[in-house]
Amino acid sequence: MHYSEHRRLFKAPYHTVGKHLLNFVISPFLGIPCGFYRLHHVVMHHVENNFFESDLSSTESYQRDDFLHFIHYYLKYNASVLMLPAWALQREHYDLFAKAAGGGFVWLSTMYVFW
Repeated sequence: MHYSEHRRLFKAPYHTVGKHLLNFVISPFLGIPCGFYRLHHVVMHHVENNFFESDLSSTESYQRDDFLHFIHYYLKYNASVLMLPAWALQREHYDLFAKAAGGGFVWLSTMYVFW
């Protein structure tokens, strides 16, 4: 998934379908909600450059050998199902907000049904 966001993985007629297949079908099997990977990795993470306040998955403020810091990061990362769509809306990425909000709803609904 990481490679496909930076380089063209599929040839011309299949490129768009392949990207959607990865982002909406394959990503949940990797533990990533539908429609989140591109927004998280390319739009938020690369633009915000891992700076603590604006990059939701930044590890700058955490002590890597502190178990409580790990727990805090883990919970914050899992809360990104709510935080990432809000980040996109705040920065006026309306199309990505819609994909992430819809994908997050599908993700949470599916987790609820399976639970």
